[in-house]
Amino acid sequence: MADDRHGRASRPPAVVMARFSPAWHLNTAVAAALVLAGGIGAVIVTGRLVQDDAALAAYREAARCPAAPTVAAECRWSRQFTVTEIRHFKRRNQQNGVVLVAADGSRWETSYAADGPVFDHLSDGDRVTGTIWRGMVTEIAAVGATQETMNAPADLRKRYQVGAMILVPGLPLAVVAGGWWLVLLARRGRSTAGLHATLGLAPGLIVCGMFSPALAGESGDDPMTVVLIWAPMAVIATIVARVYVAYKRPGEGDEDAGTTPTVAGTGTAAS
Repeated sequence: MADDRHGRASRPPAVVMARFSPAWHLNTAVAAALVLAGGIGAVIVTGRLVQDDAALAAYREAARCPAAPTVAAECRWSRQFTVTEIRHFKRRNQQNGVVLVAADGSRWETSYAADGPVFDHLSDGDRVTGTIWRGMVTEIAAVGATQETMNAPADLRKRYQVGAMILVPGLPLAVVAGGWWLVLLARRGRSTAGLHATLGLAPGLIVCGMFSPALAGESGDDPMTVVLIWAPMAVIATIVARVYVAYKRPGEGDEDAGTTPTVAGTGTAAS
């Protein structure tokens, strides 16, 4: 490495991708995909939250039907069923289920997120009372207890808090870093070591958040528990990103006013 006129070791020139080269197109496509995916993800999550909150409010405010409706209705009504085809699973990724048969022979499929005070005591041939809303069985009652089915709108605010904890730290970071990457590619044809580290840190934070509820086990819906698991992993990921920047070879992928960038593959100075 040559010395400059002040006796200091000169830094190697930063490499610049030639505009409209395959590498430039690839980097631009990746950066644009990050920005687009982040924007779409935010819209989908927000829309789902609004939709679920509206359904929960409508269910809680639904009045009792004056008579059994012939079509799906916004009011709630009850019907007697006979239990058949009980499906009981122990694994978390499979839902318990029961087929309910009405007096007219119609079959109603119901599923349950977990064991409960009614499902645990069901046997083929038992009689239950089902609550129906919008043409779906949302609750069953028997043995002096009630239990909601998967058709009932659930209060998912805690789950959305966990989801926000998973996405909020990494998703905006990915969108901002991707947008800045596009700016640097358009203006200078290169990015920086710090930006590379940020682009690696953003999905890393999201992955840490996705693993945290699984590591929390049965407490995976509790935001505080998930945060306590996620925080140490996020700190480690941030430290790794910082170490990457600190030990990156000087001038490699860096944007420095004191360096003269060259176009990759040509050895000539970039304009």
